[in-house]
Amino acid sequence: MKIKNIWVSIDESTDTSGRNVDNIMVGANEIAFKQYYLLACKEMLVTNHLMVACLFNESLQLLLPNEVQFDNVLLLVMDSASYIKKAVVGISISYPNIIYSTYFTQEKNLIS
Repeated sequence: MKIKNIWVSIDESTDTSGRNVDNIMVGANEIAFKQYYLLACKEMLVTNHLMVACLFNESLQLLLPNEVQFDNVLLLVMDSASYIKKAVVGISISYPNIIYSTYFTQEKNLIS
């Protein structure tokens, strides 16, 4: 299956029990961010750049279990924490066309 160009957003939050939870959303760039899907929701026992990078890769393998198309992931939207920036450096090695953005992360996730 060939996917279109996609964007990925990872939003970290704390639930009412105090657990760190990451929500991974994905959408097609052709739809101009109007339609997106919750790909995964995972409790993170440890939050650091390695765990974020692993979560990103694991989530894309859920979308395409047989073949992740590295050139088709164009945008990664996350917050601007220092460990996130460090994760993006590692992620961008495998995903050469990816652009990292912090713009509209909170607003989009508050709406959904």
